[in-house]
Amino acid sequence: MAAPISTTQVDATEDASATLDIQIAGVTGVILPATGRSSVTLTIPPGFSGAPALRLAPSGAGSVSFRRMKLEFGASMTAWVSRPLTHEQLSAQRYFFRINGPRGLFLYAQGLGNYFFNGVLLPVPMRVTPVVSRIVSASGNLFQNDVANASAAALGPGSLRLSISPNAASECYANFDRVDCSAEL
Repeated sequence: MAAPISTTQVDATEDASATLDIQIAGVTGVILPATGRSSVTLTIPPGFSGAPALRLAPSGAGSVSFRRMKLEFGASMTAWVSRPLTHEQLSAQRYFFRINGPRGLFLYAQGLGNYFFNGVLLPVPMRVTPVVSRIVSASGNLFQNDVANASAAALGPGSLRLSISPNAASECYANFDRVDCSAEL
């Protein structure tokens, strides 16, 4: 088992425009306005358990701007280093991903009860199975003439299924204009 975390470096800001109040695990500190990097060291109380929540707020009325926030556990800070954009995008896509369309599904149905589906792999597995929503711009011959029968559903953290079900024997189609996958905290 890992040793408890006792010191947190909040190498919090670069170019803070106003005083910034910092709180983590009930311990508070401030970062004063400055050009360049500013930091504060906060010590988490012995015996603290749970996930230490971080709170940032302007000290006074108004707003505060800053760049390159960094939170680091341990007794000393390391330099701020940017990650490549591709890494940032893949990390962000673990929480939210949008498929922009139109992405069409088409089925020449032999009769009621047929259906057609298309599997879609996500660029990176999401942190959990996502909640999926979709916008369908055009459709025809869907079961019960209801656009709800052009569905988008998660199969797991890394894939989706788009499907359509016809009302009768004939052409059945749906254009998915947008499919949003959300695995937010």
